[in-house]
Amino acid sequence: MPSAIELRVGSVDAAARAFALGYDTVCLDVKTTASRLAAATPVAVDRAQSFAAPAGTRRLRLLHRVTVGLDAPRLEIPKAAAQRFDVVAVEPLTDAAFLFACRTADCDVIAVDASRKAPFALPRAAVAAARARGVAFEVSYASAISHPRTLRHLAATAARLDAAAGGARGALAFSSGAAAAWQVRAPADVAAIAAMVGVRHGDATTAAGAAALDRAAARAADRNADDLWVDAAELDVHLAALGERPGPRKRSKRRKTS
Repeated sequence: MPSAIELRVGSVDAAARAFALGYDTVCLDVKTTASRLAAATPVAVDRAQSFAAPAGTRRLRLLHRVTVGLDAPRLEIPKAAAQRFDVVAVEPLTDAAFLFACRTADCDVIAVDASRKAPFALPRAAVAAARARGVAFEVSYASAISHPRTLRHLAATAARLDAAAGGARGALAFSSGAAAAWQVRAPADVAAIAAMVGVRHGDATTAAGAAALDRAAARAADRNADDLWVDAAELDVHLAALGERPGPRKRSKRRKTS
């Protein structure tokens, strides 16, 4: 499994900074709405782009992610969109959308806006339903870096999600959510941020990020994605983490980030 995962950055520069800080898996995010999902396209990355990384870093993965803002309890992911993105996240905006995301939505990550007071409740039963499906929760810290007054919202939202998940390891990921490279922090710093706001597991980024990638890899394999970013052995690890039985599947080329 990857040793350090950055689940959300908003630019190639931020991705490059994350790799330089020691992350080996970085998700390059595009934000959209449910009504515009069909037209969403990944952030363009120059095929000649190379990324610097500390010595000994494992194989680098740059994944494409889409985050869909949900203001209603419905979401259809067009096949074309599913093929374009490796990781699908939703960001609920209402109580009904949050309940739908937890219980039904076909996604890998549920992002909760931590730059302001959460506009909806975080029921323990709904959080448990999402966890049972292998979906990870996420809060982003970039706003707290650029606007320190919002740190209280990050702390409150993270604490509420952690409590709703019963403090379970792998339930809550801290991502940067940064478009600016200077807002990205190293894995050890993110663990310190998690501890500072009261989340008990210092390895929150890795554990929850890995859970999200388990689900994303299995979903990609189910649709026989043409550009699957895991090889056969890695896919078996992802499926085993979800409690699914590995089996023969169509294999395809591995994406390389270099």
